[in-house]
Amino acid sequence: MPTSSSLVTNLPADFNTFGQGVDTSLQYLLGGTTGQVLSKTSGTNMAFTWVTPTDQTPLTTKGDLFAFSTVDARLPAGANETRLVADSAQTLGLKYVADTTNYAIAAKADLLVGTAADTLAALTVGTNGQVLTADSTVSPTGLKWATPAVSASGLTLVSTTSFTTASSVSTGSVFSATYTNYKIFINISACTAVADLAIRLRISGTDNSTAGNYLYQNFTTGGINNSDAHGSSWSGASATSFAAGSTVSNAGFQNRWVTMELLSPFETFKTGYSAEAMEGNAGPYDYAKKIIGRMDVTTSYDAFTIIPSSGTITGKVSVYGYAI
Repeated sequence: MPTSSSLVTNLPADFNTFGQGVDTSLQYLLGGTTGQVLSKTSGTNMAFTWVTPTDQTPLTTKGDLFAFSTVDARLPAGANETRLVADSAQTLGLKYVADTTNYAIAAKADLLVGTAADTLAALTVGTNGQVLTADSTVSPTGLKWATPAVSASGLTLVSTTSFTTASSVSTGSVFSATYTNYKIFINISACTAVADLAIRLRISGTDNSTAGNYLYQNFTTGGINNSDAHGSSWSGASATSFAAGSTVSNAGFQNRWVTMELLSPFETFKTGYSAEAMEGNAGPYDYAKKIIGRMDVTTSYDAFTIIPSSGTITGKVSVYGYAI
């Protein structure tokens, strides 16, 4: 290069010398083709060459990503509604999977529930008032929305049986573990003979007919039966004395009602009972009776039988469970 003391006449030669050195140093930067990159050939200054890269994969499609394994590589875009997750088992350590965290939710209050290892599914919302309940039989979530069981309160009707000209009336299985105590209503609207009513407790289709060990109470049509005052016919195998009373053909007969409460008939306790009976007449007198007692055995009963001492009866019996 010319210096501050160089003569003007020396400048052409100085520039020529300078230009030849620059051309020699930069000649390696010349040339190359499209797509090539400049690469060092050695540690010497200005030692470069143009090469075609072998460790870069061009992106070809919308959504492609650069990734790396042993060299740079192209990771193609995943399918719609998938997301990118790390997976060391993959060549590039990445993969696209179904986006169960976002696209599985379709409506307000939907829930994400595990169905297997690393697998989620949507559980759609239930109806108003339902609660989430575990149920292993429900596929694939093992959960369901269910209406909660409502605790019973007060009296709940268990069974009603109507009967016509029946010589005896047996209920179905009305006592169960659902209720501890029961209330029974018996309404006799017609009878074909002067008769008392007896009630036997029942298990598996068979009445308890062992003398002294079953409930066989008489509700007389003609007032209080004196023999019952001492319990002689309350627990015997059969009633031995029946008071005179009205029959269906008697104009004075109106109706007969029996209400009874049974305490723990289904449990293995000595069943307790309290009962009232009443006969309504057109005349000036009505007849009533009340009894209280318990069984002598701890049998679990599921039903009962109503038996008139003679003739047949028509009416209805209803059984209610007490919730306690």
